[in-house]
Amino acid sequence: MNKKKHLTNAERIKIETLLSQGFSIRSIADFLEKSPSTISREIGRHSLIKLPNTCDCNDYTGCNVKHICQSKDCNKKCRSCHLAKKYCEHYSKRSCEHWNVSKIKLCNGCTKRGYCRLEKHFYDAKKARAEYCDTLIQSRNGFALPSRILQG
Repeated sequence: MNKKKHLTNAERIKIETLLSQGFSIRSIADFLEKSPSTISREIGRHSLIKLPNTCDCNDYTGCNVKHICQSKDCNKKCRSCHLAKKYCEHYSKRSCEHWNVSKIKLCNGCTKRGYCRLEKHFYDAKKARAEYCDTLIQSRNGFALPSRILQG
């Protein structure tokens, strides 16, 4: 095992690449000579969620309901609106086949990722690095105390 504590940018990029190729957390950990828990925590802390712009209902193709939200400016079918799930009593969230069989529960390795209308969960190395750097800077800045406490 590698004794270095923090993941490097190159290691984060490798994690993203290997996830896209369908590798498991254990095999990524072995490849990077890190603990599987380190890789799992990295993915858990820095995974992103992208919400769909359209409705992700099971009845997407058969639904022709319009204007269920009662908004004045709305004239599109509810199946093309991401807000429909709030108002439709028949809404049931569609589940993803890739998500159901994946142990990691990420969309990185999914072949339909580019055109999928469902909620997406993925690991992005650039954003993970930026979040890590922000956390590192904040942890070294100390506490932001109000001036009345400092004068006190």
